[in-house]
Amino acid sequence: MARAPFLAAHNCDPMLGQNKKEPGKELRAQSLLEAAPDSMVVVDELGKIVLVNNQTQRLFGYRRDELVGCDVEELLPERFRNRHQSHRAKYFNEPRVRPMAPSSNYSACEKMAQSSRLKSV
Repeated sequence: MARAPFLAAHNCDPMLGQNKKEPGKELRAQSLLEAAPDSMVVVDELGKIVLVNNQTQRLFGYRRDELVGCDVEELLPERFRNRHQSHRAKYFNEPRVRPMAPSSNYSACEKMAQSSRLKSV
């Protein structure tokens, strides 16, 4: 059973240096993600994936360039996608630290369209 990815939602512009004043910010953010032992996915307010680490690539079987720009819900089984969109929208309206429920069973879609069970971390 794979470990559940930590899905971080954030106003990504300052972190990634989108204002072009600090072009090294994206590299620093990517380096931080790579240091994490678990899968890390960073999404923007629209649910688009903006950063992933190598653990995410291994877990899901996608290359980084296949994930960046995609909707994060594409990594979820179909039955969870609409509900996740509403959870994400609520988070952006009222951001706060919120752990995933430890007793929940999580699923995700790997590249080969297989659904895998994930363990909460």
